[in-house]
Amino acid sequence: MLEAVIDVGTNSALLLVAEKTSEGWKARLQKESVPRIGKDWEPGQHLSVAALSRLEASLLEFRRSVALVGARLRVVGMTEAVRKSANPEAATELVQRVLGLEPRVLTGEDEGRLVRRAVQARYPDAKKLVVIDLGGGSLEIDNGKRVASMPLGAVRMHEMFREKTREALLKHLKLGFREAEVKKPTYAGCTLVAVGGTATTLVAMELGMSDYDGLRVEGRELTVELVDKWLEKLDKLPHHLRAKVPGLTAARSEIITAGLAVLGFAVEHLKPESACVSDLGLRWGLLLDAVGELK
Repeated sequence: MLEAVIDVGTNSALLLVAEKTSEGWKARLQKESVPRIGKDWEPGQHLSVAALSRLEASLLEFRRSVALVGARLRVVGMTEAVRKSANPEAATELVQRVLGLEPRVLTGEDEGRLVRRAVQARYPDAKKLVVIDLGGGSLEIDNGKRVASMPLGAVRMHEMFREKTREALLKHLKLGFREAEVKKPTYAGCTLVAVGGTATTLVAMELGMSDYDGLRVEGRELTVELVDKWLEKLDKLPHHLRAKVPGLTAARSEIITAGLAVLGFAVEHLKPESACVSDLGLRWGLLLDAVGELK
């Protein structure tokens, strides 16, 4: 039986259709749509009519895909923009109307733990595993004992700092980490695994992918130097030319530098012994949780 889950984030929405095989769960279909419901939005504000309309279009597309392959939709997870909006019911009722099931609005801790467990299943022998999940609205860091969830997502940082300097953004990140008590000694020497669209896009650009391939992304090394290299390259390009970079989609081209700044800061701050990028993410955690396979 094909099982399907949907992850609705602040920037993108992801559909995963997977099948259990003798070798474990295998993806049979993955789709990304970018309704960007966090565009021009701040926590405490209403999700706009335009944002909800874009979300509806994404959900209708996913509904068609799920029906076409004959999968069973198990769960829809919704994150930062929904949980911190003034009208979350507008988004949850939309999901119920279009997809016929009540979505799960996740806390930041929910996100961190679901993602960590999915990653841990892939990397069971990793020592001192720390997982960072950089989404559109928030950044989660899970060291297995504590989840730090911070409102430092790529869309939010782009919206807040698009007319300000990179130095101002970095100062804000430093303050955010301090307030969340993400202290270097706790994480130094860890095995760091980064998930989320910014991290996977970084690898896709580095490999010059014309078509995204998660298998090629999985396990690729992540360094501050790699992040800085691409920040420098992209800073030199006008926004309308960024989408021509292989591996970078038009939908992500506007927010990518803000996301990379967050990712680079996190890696530098945490001081891991090793770091890599994983194509796993919340959608895999939602799937494993839905079928009762999370430890």
